[in-house]
Amino acid sequence: MKNFSALHALFIILLIFILGLVYYSPTPGTEDNYSQNSSKYLSSEDVISRTLEPFMLFYGQFENKTWTTFKLSGYLDKSEGKIEGVEIAVYAYPNVSFCMPVYERITDDLLNRGFQIYNTSKESKHNCKWIILKNLNETYYLECSEFLEHGRLLIVRGNLSDVIKLVQKIPTQNCMPPGSKAVYYGPSPQKVISYTIGVTRIGESIPLWQRDWTIKFNLTPSNYILSKEGYLNLTLNPRFPVNTTANMGVFIYDNLTECKIEVEKLSNNLLKKGYQERNVPKRLPQGITTGRILLSKMLQKGYDAVYIECAKVMGYGRLIILKGKPEELEKLIPILSGNE
Repeated sequence: MKNFSALHALFIILLIFILGLVYYSPTPGTEDNYSQNSSKYLSSEDVISRTLEPFMLFYGQFENKTWTTFKLSGYLDKSEGKIEGVEIAVYAYPNVSFCMPVYERITDDLLNRGFQIYNTSKESKHNCKWIILKNLNETYYLECSEFLEHGRLLIVRGNLSDVIKLVQKIPTQNCMPPGSKAVYYGPSPQKVISYTIGVTRIGESIPLWQRDWTIKFNLTPSNYILSKEGYLNLTLNPRFPVNTTANMGVFIYDNLTECKIEVEKLSNNLLKKGYQERNVPKRLPQGITTGRILLSKMLQKGYDAVYIECAKVMGYGRLIILKGKPEELEKLIPILSGNE
C-alpha cells in the first residue's frame, strides 16, 4: 500500500512538472515575430477585430473568404472576407512605416493594370493615406493608416457605391474616409469634420468610434450636407484625458442660419421632454483654435445631459451634439475646437 501511495505521489509530481513546461513554453514562431509588439497594450488581433466589429452591427455577419491575389508579407495579422457583396481585407502591421510601402506597391500594381484614380486623400499625412481606383468592372479602396498603435492596411473591392458606403462605416483614428465623388481642394465639409475630431485645445484627437445614435434619441438634425456620429472610445487614443463614452455627432451646413435654427429646434424638443437649460461650460483659454461659436445650449435631465452647438468653421456651419453624463460633458466641452 505504501509503495502504491509513493508511486501515486510521484505520478502527480511528474504531471505537474509536464503541465508547467507546456504552460510556460513560448508559442512556436512568435519569438522572432516583431518582438516590439509584445510591449504594446493593444494587439494586432485588436486591430482586426475592432475594424470588423461595426459590420456585425450594420450587416449582421462577416463571411470569411480568401480573395486577394496580392502577395503581401511583413504583417502581424490579417483577415479577409465578404460583406454584402463587397470584399474586404484587413492587415495589421507594427506601424505605418511598415504599411506604407505595401500600400504604394499595390497602388502601382493596379495603375499598371489599367485602373484609374477616382479619388484620393489630399492632406499630406504620415499616418494616413487612402485612394480609390476603378475600371469599368470594379473599384478598389486602399488605405494605410495608424489604428490602435499599429499600421493598418485596408483593401476593399466591389462596385463604386457599395465600396464607399462600406468604407464610411470602418472605424478610423486619423483618416477621414471618402464621402463623395469630388477630390476636395481648400475648405470642404470633410475637412471641417476631420478638423473637429482631430484638433482640440489639448492637442489630442477625439477618439470617436463611428456609430449612428442620434436617431435613437430623436436628436437627428435636418438639412445638413455631411455628418459623422459615434461614441468616444479611449482605446482609439489612450492619451485622451476625458474618461467618457459620451455620444458625439458632427453635422455640416452650407447655411449658417439653418445651423442655428437646429440648435433652437433640438433644444426646444428637449425642454418639452423635461430637460432643464443650464450654463454652458467655458472653453479653455489656451490653444486658440479655428472657428467661432455662434450659438450653444446645455440641457440636463437627472443624470443625462445634452450639449448642442453651432459654430462657423472654415466658412461652414458646424453643429455639434454631445450626449452623456453631465460631469463628463463638463470636462469635454472646454477642450473642443472653436472660440467663444
